[in-house]
Amino acid sequence: MKKIYLNGEKSYKLFRHLPIVIAMIVVGVCVWLFFIYLENKFLNSFYRYKTEEINLMWKTATIANMEAIASYYSKLMDRETIQILKLARSGEEKDLILARQKLLAHLWSRYEILKEGYGVKGLIFVTPDNRVLIRLHAPHVYGDDFSQVYPALKNLRDSKQPTHGFAILRLVSGYAYAFPVIDENGEYLGAVVMVRNSGTILENLHLANPDWLYAVVLNKSLVEERMLEEYRYAYEPLPGSERWVYDSYDDYYKSITNRLAERMGLSMESVFKSPEFVKLVSSENSGSLLIKGDIVVTFLKLYEQGVKEPSALLLGFHKEPFISAVWQTHKLYLLASLLFLEGLILSLYIFTLKVRQVQVQAKELELISDYISAGLIIADEQNRIHLANAHAHRMLGYSERELKNKALDEVILSCDPMEEGEKQWIECKLKKEDGTFIYVQLEPRRIQIDRRLVNILTFFDITERKEKERVLTTMSNTDALTGLYNRRFIYSRLIEEKERADKHQSTFSTIFADVDNFKNINDTYGHAMGDRVLIEVAHKIKYCVRVDDVVARWGGEEFLILLPNVGLKGAEALAERIRKSVQEINILGVDGITISLGVATYRLGESIDELISRADHALYTAKREGKNRVVVHV
Repeated sequence: MKKIYLNGEKSYKLFRHLPIVIAMIVVGVCVWLFFIYLENKFLNSFYRYKTEEINLMWKTATIANMEAIASYYSKLMDRETIQILKLARSGEEKDLILARQKLLAHLWSRYEILKEGYGVKGLIFVTPDNRVLIRLHAPHVYGDDFSQVYPALKNLRDSKQPTHGFAILRLVSGYAYAFPVIDENGEYLGAVVMVRNSGTILENLHLANPDWLYAVVLNKSLVEERMLEEYRYAYEPLPGSERWVYDSYDDYYKSITNRLAERMGLSMESVFKSPEFVKLVSSENSGSLLIKGDIVVTFLKLYEQGVKEPSALLLGFHKEPFISAVWQTHKLYLLASLLFLEGLILSLYIFTLKVRQVQVQAKELELISDYISAGLIIADEQNRIHLANAHAHRMLGYSERELKNKALDEVILSCDPMEEGEKQWIECKLKKEDGTFIYVQLEPRRIQIDRRLVNILTFFDITERKEKERVLTTMSNTDALTGLYNRRFIYSRLIEEKERADKHQSTFSTIFADVDNFKNINDTYGHAMGDRVLIEVAHKIKYCVRVDDVVARWGGEEFLILLPNVGLKGAEALAERIRKSVQEINILGVDGITISLGVATYRLGESIDELISRADHALYTAKREGKNRVVVHV
């Protein structure tokens, strides 16, 4: 019998394994991309290493040459040379001409030694104002501002420290060493600049690293900008490049191009025409590039101090045979990884099904929790919120994303102390997303699931109830007319203050105050005006006291003030300030509102009633002596 499929069942049977096929394709592509990433990462690390290597070689060579040049510089700067430079310091033309003649006669033989033995092709003396005093390699060219072509010279006068770096000058190019000339009095006499043929340094580099070949090419725009026109003929454009030129009279450069062709089968033209090399050189940094599979071309940009674009490129060529072996091993690893990972696809598919089951169960749990009328929060053992139901989100104002992984301490600000027992409800203060607070009744539970502790918090919003309780508490402690504390509240505070004073052997004071002639005010102007007078007096007293002081309406027109940690003199001064402040009250139609005050300080061991009685007695004395005064009970 032919099997009959329900709608969609046949399609499901045919395509239910489609996710596995897609997963295998995706994993294969990902592995391939990952190995490309590893390849690029390896090459970048390798290139970075080669760049750092040639940079270190170059620094080592230039510093070594600096030491050699410095030793010969010290021989140049004998007493006669210093005296000649002092002569030129005046800046007068006759002195400058004489100084040039003397320097040429005195140092020419030494310059010849430098030229032949050290590869120095330029020796320049510069005056303190950075003007060329003499070029021993071209005595007829002088007087120009040398700092225009050698910016490092601008800081030499202040630093008084030798400096060195590749430079393109008016007549020559090469590696320049600049030395400040300081006399015995510490006065700056100018500078001496020696320009060494870069080929000499490169030859030393090659002798130290025979596997490497080195070359230097110059920035064409700087050559055209700085060099005198009659000296530019020696610099020819590099084949394949419009930005770089080379010294056609440099024998070392010619030998390098020949050796490069013989040992590596490369030409400068092929390197500089390579799109990858052109792109790399146009970036801001130095770098390396692999050519012909195993030849590494590394370039180092040589900058002058204060100049943004490089003056020259130091090129290093090195053959790395092991690179080919690395690529073969790389391909084998790629194949093995693909086979291994494709073998895990079925396991991943089964795992995916199980994850879906867990997700369905989690969704069911979420639906159940949303139907609970209370707020529900589930947190892990590190007190990080893992799940919250819809009621919790509504109460706190957080979205699901904002609340998840939030620490409980960021939401629960405070709770009442818990008593012993497994299950109990406590009152807590929670912080909402907008910064406001709500009060809740909360039941905390801690259970263990798969060896993990989980905190389950169930809570109800009781903010409205707490607000009503606060209002009732305020009403029970304050006077409805003046807004001050009432008699019952200040009496309880007096008891607390007495206990504190007895424990710490400290003191406190009380002020008993009564509005003078208040009965006459009520009889003459009416009770409404009397209430207004009481309110104004209460405001004046409240304005005069400290934040920690307690002011209460004792009854009728009487007020009692508690002053913690205040002695008799301080209480008397405050009472006098209150009396003067009340005397300033000006209510239209009511004349002469005054107040009498009695002051008493607590004596250790006496009762609160005795203290109040003494303050009341002082108040009675003030009334009897004419009112509108302060009397202290000693």
